[in-house]
Amino acid sequence: MCANLSCSSPFKGEVTHSVILRVNRAFTEITGYTSEEAVGQTPRLLSSGRHDAAFYAAMWESLQSTGAWQGEIWNRRKNGDVFPERLTITAVKGDDGEVTVARFGGDEFMVMLGELAVDKAESATQAGIVAEKIRATLAEPYVLKLKHEVQAETTVEHRCTTSIGVVLFIDHQARTEEIIKWADMAMYQAKEAGGNLIRFYDSTGE
Repeated sequence: MCANLSCSSPFKGEVTHSVILRVNRAFTEITGYTSEEAVGQTPRLLSSGRHDAAFYAAMWESLQSTGAWQGEIWNRRKNGDVFPERLTITAVKGDDGEVTVARFGGDEFMVMLGELAVDKAESATQAGIVAEKIRATLAEPYVLKLKHEVQAETTVEHRCTTSIGVVLFIDHQARTEEIIKWADMAMYQAKEAGGNLIRFYDSTGE
Protein backbone atom coordinates (compact mmCIF):
# COMPACT_ATOMS: atom_id res chain seq x y z
CA MET A 1 0.00 0.00 0.00
CA CYS A 2 1.16 3.53 -0.68
CA ALA A 3 -0.03 6.33 1.58
CA ASN A 4 0.44 9.98 0.71
CA LEU A 5 -0.35 12.61 3.35
CA SER A 6 -1.72 15.73 1.72
CA CYS A 7 0.51 18.07 3.76
CA SER A 8 3.24 18.39 1.10
CA SER A 9 4.56 16.99 -2.18
CA PRO A 10 8.28 16.20 -1.89
CA PHE A 11 10.67 14.66 -4.36
CA LYS A 12 11.25 11.01 -3.61
CA GLY A 13 12.56 7.78 -5.00
CA GLU A 14 13.26 4.30 -3.67
CA VAL A 15 16.69 2.80 -4.18
CA THR A 16 17.53 -0.82 -3.35
CA HIS A 17 20.89 -2.39 -4.13
CA SER A 18 21.78 0.86 -5.92
CA VAL A 19 18.97 0.42 -8.45
CA ILE A 20 16.00 2.79 -8.70
CA LEU A 21 12.78 0.82 -8.23
CA ARG A 22 10.24 3.61 -8.09
CA VAL A 23 9.82 7.35 -8.55
CA ASN A 24 6.82 9.62 -8.10
CA ARG A 25 5.40 12.42 -10.20
CA ALA A 26 7.37 15.08 -8.36
CA PHE A 27 10.55 13.25 -9.38
CA THR A 28 9.55 13.53 -13.03
CA GLU A 29 8.61 17.19 -12.69
CA ILE A 30 11.90 18.07 -10.99
CA THR A 31 14.36 15.93 -12.97
CA GLY A 32 12.66 15.57 -16.35
CA TYR A 33 13.03 11.78 -16.27
CA THR A 34 9.89 9.66 -16.65
CA SER A 35 9.33 6.58 -14.52
CA GLU A 36 10.15 4.38 -17.51
CA GLU A 37 13.48 6.18 -17.97
CA ALA A 38 14.48 6.07 -14.30
CA VAL A 39 13.33 2.66 -13.03
CA GLY A 40 16.08 0.08 -13.36
CA GLN A 41 18.79 2.72 -13.57
CA THR A 42 21.31 3.44 -10.82
CA PRO A 43 21.46 6.78 -8.97
CA ARG A 44 24.31 7.70 -11.32
CA LEU A 45 21.50 8.80 -13.63
CA LEU A 46 21.29 12.00 -11.56
CA SER A 47 24.97 12.40 -10.79
CA SER A 48 26.10 16.01 -11.06
CA GLY A 49 29.80 15.21 -10.85
CA ARG A 50 30.11 17.53 -7.83
CA HIS A 51 30.52 14.77 -5.23
CA ASP A 52 33.40 12.33 -4.91
CA ALA A 53 33.30 8.63 -4.10
CA ALA A 54 33.87 9.33 -0.39
CA PHE A 55 30.61 11.34 -0.24
CA TYR A 56 28.52 8.45 -1.56
CA ALA A 57 30.40 5.90 0.54
CA ALA A 58 29.54 7.87 3.68
CA MET A 59 25.90 8.07 2.59
CA TRP A 60 25.55 4.31 2.14
CA GLU A 61 27.45 3.59 5.35
CA SER A 62 24.96 5.76 7.23
CA LEU A 63 22.01 3.99 5.60
CA GLN A 64 23.39 0.56 6.46
CA SER A 65 24.35 1.38 10.04
CA THR A 66 21.53 3.70 11.15
CA GLY A 67 18.83 3.24 8.53
CA ALA A 68 18.85 6.92 7.67
CA TRP A 69 20.76 9.65 5.84
CA GLN A 70 20.07 13.36 5.59
CA GLY A 71 21.97 16.06 3.81
CA GLU A 72 22.31 18.33 0.81
CA ILE A 73 23.19 16.92 -2.56
CA TRP A 74 23.66 18.25 -6.07
CA ASN A 75 21.82 16.36 -8.80
CA ARG A 76 21.52 16.80 -12.56
CA ARG A 77 18.29 17.05 -14.53
CA LYS A 78 17.72 15.30 -17.83
CA ASN A 79 18.38 18.57 -19.67
CA GLY A 80 21.75 18.90 -18.00
CA ASP A 81 20.86 21.55 -15.41
CA VAL A 82 22.43 20.99 -12.00
CA PHE A 83 20.23 21.67 -8.97
CA PRO A 84 20.65 21.48 -5.17
CA GLU A 85 18.38 19.28 -3.11
CA ARG A 86 17.98 18.54 0.58
CA LEU A 87 17.34 14.83 0.79
CA THR A 88 16.23 12.61 3.66
CA ILE A 89 16.24 8.82 3.36
CA THR A 90 14.82 6.90 6.32
CA ALA A 91 13.40 3.56 7.41
CA VAL A 92 10.66 3.35 10.04
CA LYS A 93 11.21 0.36 12.35
CA GLY A 94 9.09 -1.42 14.93
CA ASP A 95 10.09 -2.34 18.49
CA ASP A 96 11.69 -5.54 17.22
CA GLY A 97 13.94 -3.58 14.88
CA GLU A 98 12.16 -4.81 11.76
CA VAL A 99 11.13 -2.36 9.05
CA THR A 100 6.57 -3.14 9.23
CA VAL A 101 6.50 0.68 7.28
CA ALA A 102 9.00 1.96 4.51
CA ARG A 103 9.30 5.72 4.09
CA PHE A 104 9.82 7.00 0.55
CA GLY A 105 9.66 10.70 1.24
CA GLY A 106 8.54 13.32 3.71
CA ASP A 107 4.91 12.31 3.33
CA GLU A 108 4.81 9.00 1.50
CA PHE A 109 5.01 5.54 3.00
CA MET A 110 4.56 1.91 1.99
CA VAL A 111 3.20 -1.03 4.00
CA MET A 112 3.45 -4.67 2.87
CA LEU A 113 1.01 -7.14 4.42
CA GLY A 114 1.91 -10.81 4.55
CA GLU A 115 -0.04 -13.99 5.32
CA LEU A 116 -3.36 -12.71 3.99
CA ALA A 117 -6.08 -15.12 2.97
CA VAL A 118 -5.58 -17.06 -0.26
CA ASP A 119 -9.07 -16.13 -1.41
CA LYS A 120 -8.84 -12.82 -3.28
CA ALA A 121 -12.08 -11.38 -1.93
CA GLU A 122 -11.17 -12.22 1.65
CA SER A 123 -7.62 -10.87 1.31
CA ALA A 124 -9.04 -7.65 -0.18
CA THR A 125 -11.30 -7.32 2.86
CA GLN A 126 -8.36 -7.86 5.22
CA ALA A 127 -6.20 -5.29 3.40
CA GLY A 128 -9.10 -2.85 3.36
CA ILE A 129 -9.54 -3.15 7.13
CA VAL A 130 -5.86 -2.37 7.74
CA ALA A 131 -5.96 0.53 5.28
CA GLU A 132 -9.01 1.99 7.02
CA LYS A 133 -7.32 1.71 10.42
CA ILE A 134 -4.33 3.63 9.04
CA ARG A 135 -6.58 6.26 7.46
CA ALA A 136 -8.66 6.69 10.61
CA THR A 137 -5.63 6.92 12.89
CA LEU A 138 -3.95 9.57 10.76
CA ALA A 139 -7.23 11.50 10.53
CA GLU A 140 -7.34 12.03 14.28
CA PRO A 141 -6.68 15.68 15.22
CA TYR A 142 -3.48 16.74 16.94
CA VAL A 143 -2.58 19.95 18.71
CA LEU A 144 0.26 22.29 17.75
CA LYS A 145 1.63 24.75 20.28
CA LEU A 146 2.56 28.16 18.90
CA LYS A 147 4.94 30.37 20.82
CA HIS A 148 4.82 34.14 20.38
CA GLU A 149 7.25 36.81 21.47
CA VAL A 150 4.70 39.29 22.75
CA GLN A 151 1.72 37.16 23.72
CA ALA A 152 0.91 33.95 25.49
CA GLU A 153 1.38 30.56 23.91
CA THR A 154 -1.56 29.43 21.80
CA THR A 155 -2.64 26.05 20.50
CA VAL A 156 -4.04 25.10 17.12
CA GLU A 157 -5.83 21.88 16.23
CA HIS A 158 -4.57 20.34 13.00
CA ARG A 159 -5.79 17.47 10.86
CA CYS A 160 -4.20 15.56 7.98
CA THR A 161 -6.00 13.62 5.27
CA THR A 162 -4.54 10.45 3.83
CA SER A 163 -4.89 8.95 0.36
CA ILE A 164 -4.21 5.21 0.26
CA GLY A 165 -3.71 2.95 -2.74
CA VAL A 166 -3.88 -0.84 -2.32
CA VAL A 167 -2.71 -3.55 -4.70
CA LEU A 168 -3.04 -7.33 -4.18
CA PHE A 169 -0.45 -9.76 -5.52
CA ILE A 170 0.16 -13.49 -5.13
CA ASP A 171 3.50 -15.33 -5.02
CA HIS A 172 5.39 -12.40 -6.58
CA GLN A 173 3.81 -12.97 -9.97
CA ALA A 174 4.78 -9.41 -10.90
CA ARG A 175 8.04 -7.51 -10.55
CA THR A 176 8.51 -5.38 -7.44
CA GLU A 177 8.58 -2.15 -9.42
CA GLU A 178 5.28 -3.08 -11.13
CA ILE A 179 3.56 -3.76 -7.80
CA ILE A 180 4.75 -0.44 -6.38
CA LYS A 181 3.67 1.37 -9.55
CA TRP A 182 0.17 -0.11 -9.31
CA ALA A 183 -0.17 0.91 -5.66
CA ASP A 184 0.96 4.41 -6.61
CA MET A 185 -1.63 4.59 -9.40
CA ALA A 186 -4.39 3.56 -6.97
CA MET A 187 -3.18 6.17 -4.48
CA TYR A 188 -3.40 8.94 -7.07
CA GLN A 189 -6.91 7.78 -7.96
CA ALA A 190 -7.80 8.28 -4.29
CA LYS A 191 -6.24 11.77 -4.34
CA GLU A 192 -7.96 12.77 -7.57
CA ALA A 193 -11.30 11.61 -6.15
CA GLY A 194 -10.99 14.15 -3.35
CA GLY A 195 -8.48 12.60 -0.97
CA ASN A 196 -8.86 10.95 2.42
CA LEU A 197 -9.97 7.82 0.57
CA ILE A 198 -8.86 4.25 -0.11
CA ARG A 199 -8.67 2.88 -3.64
CA PHE A 200 -7.77 -0.62 -4.86
CA TYR A 201 -5.77 -1.03 -8.04
CA ASP A 202 -7.90 -2.39 -10.88
CA SER A 203 -5.92 -3.84 -13.81
CA THR A 204 -8.97 -3.45 -16.07
CA GLY A 205 -8.82 0.31 -15.59
CA GLU A 206 -5.34 0.86 -17.04
